[in-house]
Amino acid sequence: DNDRKPPALPAAEASPEAPIAKAVRSAVTFRSDLTKASRGAHNSGVLHATRLSRAGREEHCFAWVANVSGPGHLDAALAHLGRYGFARPDVVFVPYSTRSNWCERYPLAYPHILCDGDGRCSGAPYWSGGGGAYASAAAVPAAAGPGQIAVTADGLVAPSSGGARPRGRALGARRARRMIPNSNLPQEERDVLHVEVYRYLTWLQRTLDAADGVEAAAVGGSAPSVRRAVSNSAGVSPANLTRLISAMEDTFRCVRAAVPQAEAEAAGGAGGGAPPAP
Repeated sequence: DNDRKPPALPAAEASPEAPIAKAVRSAVTFRSDLTKASRGAHNSGVLHATRLSRAGREEHCFAWVANVSGPGHLDAALAHLGRYGFARPDVVFVPYSTRSNWCERYPLAYPHILCDGDGRCSGAPYWSGGGGAYASAAAVPAAAGPGQIAVTADGLVAPSSGGARPRGRALGARRARRMIPNSNLPQEERDVLHVEVYRYLTWLQRTLDAADGVEAAAVGGSAPSVRRAVSNSAGVSPANLTRLISAMEDTFRCVRAAVPQAEAEAAGGAGGGAPPAP
């Protein structure tokens, strides 16, 4: 029987290197990828905000700002961060080449808040709680009052009513039904994604309609015939595009709430309206 046993593995040799040091604290440093000479003139980068939760936990938030020197852009970004309890003195700006380069270098510091080139801010902090849940009851700003924006215990962003937050079973029920179990996106960020897709589709429809009118006037043909030519070259079916937009309006409540904004963009932009945020 002893002959059938596998040979014993040699004992692990002690590492000649020094043992890993025990630290009271560990920190991550985020560095700009720009040269010292180009940092001053570069307008895009990341706002890194920190705060302490009511439970005393250190929390971080990252926001990508497309043009920090734009009129009112920085103030709009700081006001957006302030809705979640991040004060201006606790925010620093790190100039960076592009958003994709930042995400590639610092994937754990993904900027879930976006301030686009027009100064519009969207998104919310990506709260990470225990047990795989991406929310925390401690993430609710203590100063949120009636009419202010607060991060609720289930990760949603909603106006605060000033009343008591749900506790116990009620809180657990809200967490249980807030999203798909294996989802990586909190529901609020999922709503932002759906609205941005909808805004892109409506912008594409307006752009094709504008192209149809220009081409029809140029060749003296009918708009439907030009629409087919433009659509075929772009690989888009206008009829199905219209049905897709209508389906999104019927399917997603957040999209229905965004319809007035999309209509305002259509009415206010020349040549098909302003394109959606990148």
